[in-house]
Amino acid sequence: MKALNDNWTDLYSLLGVAADTDTQELERLIREYETRQKDVLPQPLVAQCRRILLDADCRARYNRVGRQHKAGSPTAVDFQTFVTAIERDDRLRKLNEPAKPAPVVVERVERTRAVSTSTKQLLAGVVVTILTYYIQTGSIVPGL
Repeated sequence: MKALNDNWTDLYSLLGVAADTDTQELERLIREYETRQKDVLPQPLVAQCRRILLDADCRARYNRVGRQHKAGSPTAVDFQTFVTAIERDDRLRKLNEPAKPAPVVVERVERTRAVSTSTKQLLAGVVVTILTYYIQTGSIVPGL
């Protein structure tokens, strides 16, 4: 595994490209490593390349930390800490996203509303029938 130092993995070097390579070319290369060249790079590392280099925000963060490592900054985080932070951010983003109801649930809710409407109409008809009977006979219960 190529690294700038012991703590940082240079994903661009692993893929054999420059840091300014466009996203479409990176995606093509990563797809090639996933399909044709599975034995060249470990698949978990290829998945990290996909996650980090194909997301614009994540790639910018990766490049920023990589520049810190190139400059020899003692405060730059190591690669594993960076990956852990990205995964944590993904989990937090998913937690904060509003839940999307499943299509089956939406369909059932719509059917329930339709049933509720017809049930309300039925109950209204029953109430009208009872009131009409009461007005005509003076009693709610038949025979009293």
